[in-house]
Amino acid sequence: MNKAKTLAVLAVLLLLSTLFAACGTPAPSGMYHPLDTEEYVNGVKDFAFAVPEGYEVTISSNMLAAVGEKDSFSVQTRHSDYYYQNGLEENYKELKKQLTALYGDFEEKKTADLTVAEQNALRVDYELTVAGVACGYTQYLFYKDTTAFYLFTYTYEPGKADEQLLRSVLETISFTPDTFSAPKGFKRVENAAAKSLSSDRYLLYCPDEWIFDNTLGQICIRVPSSTIISNISLNEQKLEGNLADYVKDYASTVAPDIDWGKGELSAMEQYVLATLYQMSEVLPEFKLHTVTGEEEEDEGEDQPLSYTEIKKEDLVSMKDAFLQTLTTDQDIKFSYVDFCATLSDHKAHGSGGLFTQGSDVEGEEDDETATYSFRQYFVVKDGYLYFFTYTASVDQFKTQLEDAEKVIDNFEFIEKSEK
Repeated sequence: MNKAKTLAVLAVLLLLSTLFAACGTPAPSGMYHPLDTEEYVNGVKDFAFAVPEGYEVTISSNMLAAVGEKDSFSVQTRHSDYYYQNGLEENYKELKKQLTALYGDFEEKKTADLTVAEQNALRVDYELTVAGVACGYTQYLFYKDTTAFYLFTYTYEPGKADEQLLRSVLETISFTPDTFSAPKGFKRVENAAAKSLSSDRYLLYCPDEWIFDNTLGQICIRVPSSTIISNISLNEQKLEGNLADYVKDYASTVAPDIDWGKGELSAMEQYVLATLYQMSEVLPEFKLHTVTGEEEEDEGEDQPLSYTEIKKEDLVSMKDAFLQTLTTDQDIKFSYVDFCATLSDHKAHGSGGLFTQGSDVEGEEDDETATYSFRQYFVVKDGYLYFFTYTASVDQFKTQLEDAEKVIDNFEFIEKSEK
């Protein structure tokens, strides 16, 4: 099992993240705030462990993981209000019930009367096939006093568990992370990116049951499914000067053939149009959703959006047909556009393959394609350009749009106090 496959099979662990909903800081109804939940402060609250050098550390939703070439280790924690306090067995029963519903019946081996970091623990071993890959799982369920419930998971190729390695990793688990020291040849597993994700410039909330994910190096919020593609990503660009200067250089680079007219466009309009020009160059079957009053009335909730192919040289003259604006309750004005394009089939690759052309399985070809809908929101604030991208299959775009709009509606800039 190579590292790419190991990352793919972590999808089942992402599901487990949703089974024990995290308790976050106060957030709008139906949403949570992942950047301030304690799991992101230093990986997992009051918990530390180490793995041999060479493992790649990732964090996705409330799971902190270390991924190797052949196996992986991960940990999740939940507050007392969000787990069964009647015993470890009850927690596992709930896990199995949810897993069986998704992956079918499976047999497990349970071992009790164990300890992890001097805490009573239950060990469970089982196998599942996730995204077409057979995986073995060894999980330890345990409490820390009465304040938190932990799920520690070792994932490996079936029949090839390294029990000596597992014991070595388990021996590093500590509930005193402030004084934790990794043994020789090991490294502490911690989310080094967490600090950079905790922004002092904005507040970002996620819809309940969506998964927070930064495994691809950017902030992403997605539906926990490998077959229904819905996600929202946030990208930030620090501007060295003002937006107008940045856009002038950007537009001349990515859209050199566009006639921008005599200054009638705002800097934001020019930026969006230049971005669309660039995407029309690189995305197959790129089309824009044009909006009129009559079309908006005709498009029922069950009807997918209609898209029109617009020539690149007509982007400026037709901008009013597709470029829209939204002002949130926080008085943030977003410019946004809807479009569609053909990409490699997400279903063939699982959650990590949306923009991956071809299969990662050696000797296997995959030329399936599918059409996806997109909505991009753009805004600039205090020297930063922000843009959100909502992605979904065409038939699911409206189904998940309400949740996507919640993310935008509840996005809030933190105003700096004047000294």
